[in-house]
Amino acid sequence: MFHDRRYRSEAILAMWVIVSYLVIMSGYYMWWGGWSLGPRHIIPILPFFCVFLTYVPKRFTWLFVILSLFSIGQMIVAAASSILVPDTLMFEIETLGFFEYSNLYDFCLKRLLLGAFTENLGNQYLGLRSWSSLIPLLIVIASFTFFFFRNNNRTAYRFNSRSANH
Repeated sequence: MFHDRRYRSEAILAMWVIVSYLVIMSGYYMWWGGWSLGPRHIIPILPFFCVFLTYVPKRFTWLFVILSLFSIGQMIVAAASSILVPDTLMFEIETLGFFEYSNLYDFCLKRLLLGAFTENLGNQYLGLRSWSSLIPLLIVIASFTFFFFRNNNRTAYRFNSRSANH
């Protein structure tokens, strides 16, 4: 994106916002986001990271898909269990060192493996229990993924057809 003269200013702006925000946030005493599932303070700069995704080479699509599936899996773990970590556990976490605790793997995943699911549409409306209550969510994710890749291929075909005709 920096090499394409048409979009260089957008790339510089996005990079400037990302770096500036990270520098400012690094001085905050609770940079990790406190008791939230992840670093919530990074959320405002996520759209600026996405600007650079438009220039990811096609040969890295497989990596993008793998990382997306990994991310979806982690968010399913968080959404299917309770992400509200109890205060008693949070006080213990504050005494641990850097990277010694993960809300996702040390709390949420353990709850799921014990069968402690949060209330969701699968068990609320369909009467599904345990892991089967996630079936509606997985169907929605699979549908949106299929729709995205199907429309992406059509758009690429139309774009290539117009380019060849001109």
